[in-house]
Amino acid sequence: MFLNLKISNLRNSEFVQFFVDFLAIFKKHDPVKLQVESHYQELEQENEVLGQVFHPQRGSMITGDLVVEDDRRDAAFRGISMVIDGFTHSYKPELRDAALLLQDSLADFKGADRLNYSAETSTLSDLVVKWRTEPMAGAINTIGQSAWLDELDTANKRFNERFLARIEEEADSSDIKMKEQRDKVAIVYAELIKHTEAHATINGMENYQELVKEVNILIQNYDKMLNTRKGNNNETN
Repeated sequence: MFLNLKISNLRNSEFVQFFVDFLAIFKKHDPVKLQVESHYQELEQENEVLGQVFHPQRGSMITGDLVVEDDRRDAAFRGISMVIDGFTHSYKPELRDAALLLQDSLADFKGADRLNYSAETSTLSDLVVKWRTEPMAGAINTIGQSAWLDELDTANKRFNERFLARIEEEADSSDIKMKEQRDKVAIVYAELIKHTEAHATINGMENYQELVKEVNILIQNYDKMLNTRKGNNNETN
């Protein structure tokens, strides 16, 4: 009745989309009328989980947090840099000399606020350590900017905490978890197909003909895509 599709050969994006289309067809033909409502709902629920695994960033607050925390540490880096530049023009020699020492040190960290996330974290951490070590620590105290340095350190650490949290979140949606959820969907899919075919056999095909026709067209389209890809791979090999 229903054509067979080797869904295990579908890529993750294709797998997700196939079941979105498949469920839409079933819904249109009324699972209650087809007498498979419970099996339809189970597949719908498992497919919803599948979509969440495939799109872990959707609805996540962490990505937004990262932008805020990155802006904060960038502002702290630029702020302390500007303050130091200002002190290099001080009329007091001790302030000017301390600022010039810090400004020379900044040359090694130029453009830190434009680096990628991980590189910036590492660079700013090195800067904080260096400026809390003599003679830089003394220069910071001389111009009275330990609070700025503390803000830079706090902002950078806060960013790194949120960055690690996002890595952990993404790890929960790894390829292993995707495979496990695909397997669950495949099992529930097979049950829905089996029960639909059984009800069609018992009750007659009248209420199932259009459903079967549309599902089979969907399956044929995906099967054609798989065959085309297989042919292209063979030609390449």
